[in-house]
Amino acid sequence: MKKLLMAAGMAAAIAAGATSANAASYVEGPVYGSDGSATGTFGDNFTTAGNFTSTITFILAKAGKLSSSITTTFSGGGTNINFTKATWNGVALTLGPNGAIEGGAIGLLDVAAGLQTIVVEGTTGNNASFSGQFSFSPAVPETATWGMMLLGVGAMGAVMRRRRTATVVAA
Repeated sequence: MKKLLMAAGMAAAIAAGATSANAASYVEGPVYGSDGSATGTFGDNFTTAGNFTSTITFILAKAGKLSSSITTTFSGGGTNINFTKATWNGVALTLGPNGAIEGGAIGLLDVAAGLQTIVVEGTTGNNASFSGQFSFSPAVPETATWGMMLLGVGAMGAVMRRRRTATVVAA
């Protein structure tokens, strides 16, 4: 019973500390091309002013290179967003100056297959939003890697085709 009450208390504390705006985080994608490349969009919408941290996660099927950008949507009045920090898997995006419309970008980041995490922090006005997009290209093996692979397959084929000859003993 003690553990249940403690868990309920922790859940309430977490819920009290989270803003309702973070529930609007979204990701659309990744949409994969026939070559394994992918594109997608992400973002967040805010209904109340204040500090925010948006954490957006999704999965990429392969390792490769990724480029991404984020931008604010300013529609006048108190809808401004100021980014203070933005990271992709812990690597910081280069952010532009704070103003009516601002953004950030990262280019040709090496990413591993699996969970991708985007974290955006800042301050927001009422009814504000930001959006981002990414493009991903899967890793292509180097020429030497292809050569070693072909050499290995050829060697295995040669071993499999090798015939053993019977030794004839003269009596």
